[in-house]
Amino acid sequence: MFDPGHPVERGIWGLHLLPLLLAPWLFGANRDWIWPWLLTAGMLSTVAAILFCRFDARRHQHIQERGRLLGFAWLTIMLLLVLSLVLAPWLGLADVRASLRTTLMLGGMGLHTGVLGMLCHSRRRLRWTLMAIFINGAVLAMTGLAVALSGLDWSLLGIQLDPVNVARAPFINRNHFAGYLAICGALGFGLLCADLNSHSYPETWGQRFRNVLVLLLSRKLFVRTLLVVIVIGLIVSQSRMGNLAFGLALAVVGAVAVWRWRPLPPGLVPLVASIFVIDVLLAGSWFGLDRLQQRFRETTVLASAESGLAGDSLQIPVRPATPTGTEPSDSERVRVAASSFKLLSGHWLLGVGVGGYRAAFGEFKPDSVLLHYQHAHNDWVQTLVERGLLGMLMVLATLMFAVHACLRVLTRRDDKLLRGSAVGLLTAYAVVGTHALADFNLQIPAYLWLVHVLLALSVNVLALPERSMVKLS
Repeated sequence: MFDPGHPVERGIWGLHLLPLLLAPWLFGANRDWIWPWLLTAGMLSTVAAILFCRFDARRHQHIQERGRLLGFAWLTIMLLLVLSLVLAPWLGLADVRASLRTTLMLGGMGLHTGVLGMLCHSRRRLRWTLMAIFINGAVLAMTGLAVALSGLDWSLLGIQLDPVNVARAPFINRNHFAGYLAICGALGFGLLCADLNSHSYPETWGQRFRNVLVLLLSRKLFVRTLLVVIVIGLIVSQSRMGNLAFGLALAVVGAVAVWRWRPLPPGLVPLVASIFVIDVLLAGSWFGLDRLQQRFRETTVLASAESGLAGDSLQIPVRPATPTGTEPSDSERVRVAASSFKLLSGHWLLGVGVGGYRAAFGEFKPDSVLLHYQHAHNDWVQTLVERGLLGMLMVLATLMFAVHACLRVLTRRDDKLLRGSAVGLLTAYAVVGTHALADFNLQIPAYLWLVHVLLALSVNVLALPERSMVKLS
């Protein structure tokens, strides 16, 4: 057994992070021949951590105590999924094989995430975990920008990706690309908050000059620059909901941080304002902000026209499918989500089974919907349909636990890193919840895996000792 901080223990932590960081680079692991290999690697590192790492220190005990409720919620979710599989002959699950496959994936992600939470047993380890995810997202943004702006025609693992003028690589869908970047940008915002000074002092011009030099050589400038890259990647993706979710989450959580963070860091409000002014308006004007605005205007015009047609009792026109495959219209997405509630008939308690939406929806698809749908284009609706009322309640309970833990950190913990990390996690939760209203990012393994990790880290920001306590010990 190796103690915390031992080189072998640090190496296991790095290997444990590797599958999580690699997943978005392989089409978001959204292939049945990709995610099992990544999850197998994660399980091997999980077994290695259990066999060779010592988890009996006081810091581990605090994490275990604070994480009991979250662990209980996850176990309850898994028990409900297993119960639905056992009762499949009587419940009439839509696709038993898909449900079994998804249950195994969720179980593996949960085990991997739990061990990662135990390996993040120090403030330094927490910072580097968040930093690794953030930097990975920034490099993803650079890759997507390079491919989109250069017009390259490239392939990955034998799959040809056609050149497009929007950023999406290495994801196939730009909305999944934008959703992942928005989460990474939220964590970057939290890391910047963690480096804010708690107090402002009168300064001479010499002190200000030295502070500028320190800033140019500091971690803060590095994080701030990468956050600009991520925001540009979001804009060039032209994902309406991805950009809206990031901006709305930043504004709401920024307001919550101003309300709950005491003493209030003087630089918090300017930081939030600078992201909107510098990143979105100035940098975005060079990289296609006008095209994103045009997409929003087209959405508004289309929605107005369709509502007028509906008022005249006329059928809303449906965008036909093309050989290359087009994105469904906004009205069609709404019809699909609304029609999905019919799947709850006879399955309201445990749902039609995780992963069974594709098989179940065909029977209830309206005649006005011409495209084939594997997902509901609304993760909240699909979660309710597949897991039923009990499963949905447990998912909401898990999310509420994580949000409550982060809010407690903002109010009760006197540590900049823990508070900043809590702000980043809250922003990420808001991004996930908002984007889930119009897309199906939670059906992408890389995205879902990252959400598991972020929920687990809410325990760490609540349980880890503050910096002053670390110095005293």
